Amino acid sequence: MAKKSSDNNTNSEKEQQAQSAESFSASVEAQDPIEKPILPRKRAITRNVQLPVAIAIVAAALLFLFVWKSFFDQTIIGQWHLDVEGSYESTADNAESEDTAQVDYSQRLGYEFTEDGDCIVTLGSMTVNGSYQLASTSELGNVMSAQVLFDNSPIFYGTFSYKVRGNAFTGRRIEIIDAYDSSAEVMVLEEGGVEDPLTPYDEPQLDDKLVGTWNGEDSGTTYEFTKDGFVTRTSIYGLTVRQAYTVMDGGFLLMKYVADTEESYTSAYEFDGNDLVIDGEIFKKISE
Repeated sequence: MAKKSSDNNTNSEKEQQAQSAESFSASVEAQDPIEKPILPRKRAITRNVQLPVAIAIVAAALLFLFVWKSFFDQTIIGQWHLDVEGSYESTADNAESEDTAQVDYSQRLGYEFTEDGDCIVTLGSMTVNGSYQLASTSELGNVMSAQVLFDNSPIFYGTFSYKVRGNAFTGRRIEIIDAYDSSAEVMVLEEGGVEDPLTPYDEPQLDDKLVGTWNGEDSGTTYEFTKDGFVTRTSIYGLTVRQAYTVMDGGFLLMKYVADTEESYTSAYEFDGNDLVIDGEIFKKISE
């Protein structure tokens, strides 16, 4: 009899546990569902912050570069010019006359300093190539050594102390003076290049066989003829002259260039097989 009573108690406990489980399950189902918390989108926020920061950094760098270039740029690299005015006495065209006349002139010389150390001086449609070097000393400050020669004649030659003045708004300039001659005049180069004033001939007569680059066997001079009526003559002395040309009857070239004023001259030319002969010198074609 005792065993039967124990079994009844066990069954009663199981029924109570089952009822408790059903009651808990019903109470859970009756509650509103619990939503999972939404975590912040850290990556999107980071990207949104990075973009304005990057823009601000770039803008600050550009502003710094603009201010530096405008007010503190001391480099001479670039193109400059020098205006020269003067006069000279010219004799009359008549060789028997002793009359002279004063001729006024105004020139604009161009100076270009490249990053590679080239110094190029320009007058009209002529340029002379040379070189320069920069240094700094406690006694003279900024120093420039320039060597621009044509046929051993100095165009821009010597050692100079220099200062860069002005800014992008008032105009920049280089003040140059002979480093070893305190009485020398200051040469002032204004920022900005010079324009080539050379114009082509009106309705030029051209010869297609001339087009290309030719090298002189004797002088080393090269001629580069183009289809638009221009020819560039370069000598071994560093002088380059851009010219306009037209073909004349009788085997002559009429060519003009600009120096102080516009100048012109004629040269005889002909072809000898594949060679070009100008004023008796043979030129070999080196490129089309």
